[in-house]
Amino acid sequence: RYSANKAKHVGQVCRRARSLSAERNVERTLQVPPGRIVGQVFAADSKQPVPNASVRVLDGDIIVDAKKTNNKGMFNSRLLFAGRYRIEVDNGGMRGAIDDVEVRLDEITRVEIPVS
Repeated sequence: RYSANKAKHVGQVCRRARSLSAERNVERTLQVPPGRIVGQVFAADSKQPVPNASVRVLDGDIIVDAKKTNNKGMFNSRLLFAGRYRIEVDNGGMRGAIDDVEVRLDEITRVEIPVS
């Protein structure tokens, strides 16, 4: 009987230790800053920057960010979770998109998006 109780206690201690370890891993992940996408939109034919273009960052079918480019065709996304995103650009009749833009935690992902 003593052995059975002791084994039960050791099992509980081991389960709790694994749980604490998992909690610490989650805490470490939460402490790492999210990533960001920084990009430039340019005309495919002239290579000139495209100001005031609408930029959408999508996670699947969900728009997670929407921005306008500045006068140099540049944009900065909000902070994003790690993952793969699609970026769509629309500037009147000019459009462009890129798929599988990978964002990593605590990193800036740089992209160039041609529109035509």
